[in-house]
Amino acid sequence: MVEPTDTDKAWLGLCVGSGEVTQPSQMFQEANNTDTTDDGWLICRAKDTEQMHAMFAHILHFVRDVELRSVMAKIGEGDDGTRVLSDPLEECPDRADNPEYYEQIARPTSLQAITHRIVHCEYAMPALFEHDMLQLFSNACQWYGLGTDGYGEMTILQRLYNELTPSRGRLVDASGTRHGKGRLSDIDVVNSQHTKAKARALQRFASSPYGPGHEPPRPSKQPKIVPMDAVAFKGRNYHVGDWVHIMNPLDPSRPIVGQIFRLYKRMDKSGTFFTACWYYRPEQTHHTSSRLFADNEVVQTGVYGEHAIEDLLGDVLVLFHTTYQRARPAAGYWDKDTPVYMVEFKYDVATHEFFPIHSWASCVPASVREKVTYVFLTDPCPMDVFVQLAELPARHTSLLTQGDEVPGGRLLDDAIEEPVSEDMPDLFEGAPLLGEATQPLNIPTSVSSSVRPIMPPPAAAQTERLRAYAAFHAIASDLARRISPVAYNKLQHALADNPTASPVELGALALQLGGMSGAQVVHLRDAAVAAGMLPGQGNGALKSLPTSAAVFVAHHKGASFKQLPLETRAY
Repeated sequence: MVEPTDTDKAWLGLCVGSGEVTQPSQMFQEANNTDTTDDGWLICRAKDTEQMHAMFAHILHFVRDVELRSVMAKIGEGDDGTRVLSDPLEECPDRADNPEYYEQIARPTSLQAITHRIVHCEYAMPALFEHDMLQLFSNACQWYGLGTDGYGEMTILQRLYNELTPSRGRLVDASGTRHGKGRLSDIDVVNSQHTKAKARALQRFASSPYGPGHEPPRPSKQPKIVPMDAVAFKGRNYHVGDWVHIMNPLDPSRPIVGQIFRLYKRMDKSGTFFTACWYYRPEQTHHTSSRLFADNEVVQTGVYGEHAIEDLLGDVLVLFHTTYQRARPAAGYWDKDTPVYMVEFKYDVATHEFFPIHSWASCVPASVREKVTYVFLTDPCPMDVFVQLAELPARHTSLLTQGDEVPGGRLLDDAIEEPVSEDMPDLFEGAPLLGEATQPLNIPTSVSSSVRPIMPPPAAAQTERLRAYAAFHAIASDLARRISPVAYNKLQHALADNPTASPVELGALALQLGGMSGAQVVHLRDAAVAAGMLPGQGNGALKSLPTSAAVFVAHHKGASFKQLPLETRAY
């Protein structure tokens, strides 16, 4: 790791979620029996240890009582509907038969071990009991792995457990009023919470029935709320901007990746709530079978869902792809065992289109953008910067191409609007477009030739020309995966007809074609001129470019995308 330069300040402050150190809430603190404080742990008013452990045993009874048929509307062939989801948690695997488990799981525990501690009244406070239960669910999810049935069943049990173990603040509304019966015993509180959860069993105990593929509608009326700066929950203090896993009722094996945009309490109901921006996994989107994704890639959506705080399953980290290559949060800003995701694109759930993210700051909450987390040379840097850029994860086709069925995901046909002949014309050579009925797309000529920008001269040295060509190839490949072959051909011929178009004209062209920005078209044109592929100031003989088919083939073979060199830009 190295000390970042002064120019790194702009992006460092936006890479650590909320910009707050992830200090855990205190497990050991003085007892406080008022409802005005909330330490995030299970509320317990028991006067003696035996009563407290009786409540713990009651919670375990409900966790052990969940059958598959109670949380699944349809039972698959070969599945036993009466199977109890908690069976795998009863005992740890035998060390001799399964040594891999103990190599992967650092702190093994089981329901039987926790039951033993309850019977012998070994828990001094509720937080210690909760710590063991959360460790139990964490071990199981780590062992099964994301996307498996076992992982999904463990998140269902964890969501039920979260409901059964409310803290003080989650039993009251924004005014501090309880909704329901008066003062209840600890066991009565657990029974009441179980009744609420049981009514939502078929949505896997989640507070909302929505998830990727079934997005929440816009509320017709906004409830009265009281914003909160931070919320303590199960050993963590959560802030606006934090990245989390959220219970997904449609597919518990794939929790929703989200960033918290608002924390609040409502006036009309008890509990603590948050609004999060959803990020979709590749298999939760509609895309063509040829589109490639990184192993841990997610895409930002415009979907914002309201959730109860009990829907939180754990912490994650989402990094913009440029930051993913450069740094990780420093110690204290994240747990190195949490999942790390990379994001590069936005996804429109209505049109099923992908768009590159040009400004990461516009994607995070306003309060995070305004927060100063790092002042050069005076504050400790919240990021550990790599000595050299890390490689981006390898890209592959999504799980949908392997026949997996995922809620929200669908494969689209690699539709081509017009037939593509095997003998493609060279780019920028003025050849007619594919299909006789299609006419070339002309670039608007609203800017007079007298004020047209002077194009950068082509690179003189062969090495510089190769660099310019590599830049062109990278941009062309990137555009080829975003737009159709027909649109790509229109772009080629438009640039060939008017290679000295201004940035304004190229921006208008980008809007007409869609799927690209004006800056990308400008960079593509400038790289082609610098490489001698298009006529420009001081240009020699016009060079033929690869066909659109060749660009697509190169992309599918994994052609690398290099950043456009500065000398090929027009500004």
